[in-house]
Amino acid sequence: MEVNDLRSRQRLGLLLCDLGEYEEARTVLQQCASGYAVEGFFNRAIQIVKRLLETDPGDQVALRALQGLYARRKSEQPAAGPIPGFADPPFGLSLPPEAHRRIAAEQTDPYLSMPPRVSLREARKEATTDRASAPQAAPERDLGDLLSAALELESGEEDIETSDRQITLPLFGSLPQVVQRDLLAKLEEQRFEAGEFLFHQGETDPCLWLLSKGRVEVRRQVAVGDEQVLARLGRGGVLGEMSIFNDTPRSASAVALTEVRGLRLARADLERLWSDYPVIQRILLKNHRLRHLRNLIAYAPFMQLIPEAHRRGVAMLFKVREVPAGAVLIDADEPGGVFGVLGGRIRVEMRAATGEFRQLVVLGPGAIFGYGQALFERPEALRYVSNGRASILRMSVRSMVSLLEAYPPLAEYLGDLLKRRLRIAKKILKAQDQFSG
Repeated sequence: MEVNDLRSRQRLGLLLCDLGEYEEARTVLQQCASGYAVEGFFNRAIQIVKRLLETDPGDQVALRALQGLYARRKSEQPAAGPIPGFADPPFGLSLPPEAHRRIAAEQTDPYLSMPPRVSLREARKEATTDRASAPQAAPERDLGDLLSAALELESGEEDIETSDRQITLPLFGSLPQVVQRDLLAKLEEQRFEAGEFLFHQGETDPCLWLLSKGRVEVRRQVAVGDEQVLARLGRGGVLGEMSIFNDTPRSASAVALTEVRGLRLARADLERLWSDYPVIQRILLKNHRLRHLRNLIAYAPFMQLIPEAHRRGVAMLFKVREVPAGAVLIDADEPGGVFGVLGGRIRVEMRAATGEFRQLVVLGPGAIFGYGQALFERPEALRYVSNGRASILRMSVRSMVSLLEAYPPLAEYLGDLLKRRLRIAKKILKAQDQFSG
């Protein structure tokens, strides 16, 4: 029990977790995470705090600690000190020199942050580089960084001013002024009275909206006479990214709650701009992911079975990656895992008796898939393919098993969903055979 370094203390804390001694494990792991933070190894500290959230997603102290660690890791001059609210590391507890060297070699920088201010030369250089490279799946990143950025955006409204032909909105504020002028030249101003719709669900009108005045409510119809309120946006809000990136009809409606002034940017104009300045596309893509992340936490069906106070902690356990169109995420012969859709669409296919794969359905944001074998030892015999560019979530099987044990209704929901999907898949294949016959 008298451990003398952080690595031994970490093993002790994990063992206590496995034995069910959560209170003692919590203290030990807090000491260990705080010790790693003092040493400057934020990735190690983050992984330990995430283990605490696996045990208790509602641990608000751990949630605040995780957000603070992400912020410190992103800082150009990260502060090396203990984690506020955590137990202090025991006196003299530290890493041996050889561990310092090994862990330093392992340190990565996987955060998803807003692009820094760039020069016009850099923006054009990025355009040449991007055009020369073929689309590839991005590496898997920690979703916690993205979630921390989403929390920052929720802290207050931002202003947008165009009277001096300069954007004072952080979304585009890092762009060179010449790029901002090109962007502003394409904006078309429109005004709406309270109760008027900027756009309706199901419409095919690929354009982007920037709100410069008033408030807008985003609603989605989920059944006849039943609507969900997805978001309320004020000045500086951005609408319409989904139709821009997914090339799909509007998934929700936007209605003015007050008098609204909106700046409209057509997709064709936007694509011409980001062909010259790819940084615009990356900024919009990040904002698009943040919006979907907030909606996922609030409205995804499986999240509804988790107490609201625990949902952010559960979201911190996911990782995310961008995949290009046509990427096979899970083949029918593979065991799969626990995946979700953050943005984009995923095509579900099943092998017919004749040997070819046939499309069954397309999954949208908030859907969870591929978990049959991993969680219920029931092969799905389904193939999942990205139907256009998509943002894919993944949770470790260990984390999901912990959640199912903590929230039995979630296990029941996922089990029933799996049975229903496989039953419907077989019916669709049978109907396709009868139709073609």
